Amino acid sequence: TPRYHSDGTLAAFEAAPGFPPRVAAPHLADLAPCPTHSRLLAPQSEWGEMFLVETGRGCSRGCRFCAAGFVYRPPRERDLSDLWTQAEPGVMAKRKIGLVGAAVSDHPAIRELCRKILSAGGTLGISSLRADSVDAELLQLLAQGGVRSVALAPEAGSDRLRRVINKCLTRDDLAKAAVAVSRAGIRQLRLYFMVGLPTETMDDVAEIPRLAKFLEHSVIKDSLGKKHLGLITLSLSSFVPKPFTPFQWTPFLAVAELKKRLKLVAREFHGVKAVRVHTDLPKWAYVQALLARGDRRVADILAAAHKHGWTRAFTESPINPDFFTLRERRPDELFPWDFIDHGVAKGYLWEEYQNALAVQETP
Repeated sequence: TPRYHSDGTLAAFEAAPGFPPRVAAPHLADLAPCPTHSRLLAPQSEWGEMFLVETGRGCSRGCRFCAAGFVYRPPRERDLSDLWTQAEPGVMAKRKIGLVGAAVSDHPAIRELCRKILSAGGTLGISSLRADSVDAELLQLLAQGGVRSVALAPEAGSDRLRRVINKCLTRDDLAKAAVAVSRAGIRQLRLYFMVGLPTETMDDVAEIPRLAKFLEHSVIKDSLGKKHLGLITLSLSSFVPKPFTPFQWTPFLAVAELKKRLKLVAREFHGVKAVRVHTDLPKWAYVQALLARGDRRVADILAAAHKHGWTRAFTESPINPDFFTLRERRPDELFPWDFIDHGVAKGYLWEEYQNALAVQETP
């Protein structure tokens, strides 16, 4: 049962009789007894007929925007024999094996697994790679496995902003990875970015196209002009603050401002055939932000949206949705999700938020 302050913020919540005041989220200490792979394969499904295999759960990197990195602590990796047991049926069924996880290229046995799949006649697909954990060997294995496009996630255009979000990647790290991708014969590169990150300036946004051009020039320089990336795809999304992360206190950027920043990047590549720019719709990111950090009062808005659409739901709601999306939270504010214990102290998340604002990285 919640109680609210006069300004609408949460004052307290009380557990019903027989229920604990805090609930500990259950985490599997050992993933091996619980295989996680595709069960249904159908041509019209999201992943088509790719056979997906989870390589591990959680991530050791500590990127400050990432819910999975904090909610699924501690990181746990499946061992090679466990992974092969899951992948083998997919290989035998002649399916492409899709390796998924928060940081697939960080897995210590990723190269051995790829070799095992290839030696059995399988093909490979992979989620985005960490620029500082890929090497020539891994990329050659992926190329042999039929991978034609590799995704890297700089997330931000400038080194400064990557320090804010604790991405721990420099422009040179990304250039080395792009060159390694090209040397492996993979000519399509996808780059994931976000706009609207905490402390972001228009110059940070302008660094996104500059970085993409720098990576292309790095490949050309390394090959003495003989090679270039055939296609660079920039995937731009609007940053949505998530619970249980250091950025749970920060406001979502206004939709109009997000549109302006996305257009700035797209404009830089207008008419450039070798670069594609894909952007999300900030109005839907706004809805995500509402659902991510709203409390039970958002349920009424959600029910109204189901009946009448989001525009009418927003205009007729007695609660302004901006209260949940655009408002910066107080340091001591009680959050609707604070009764859930993921094993990470709220005080630690606040310290990480302060480190972000001070542009300090955490190992």
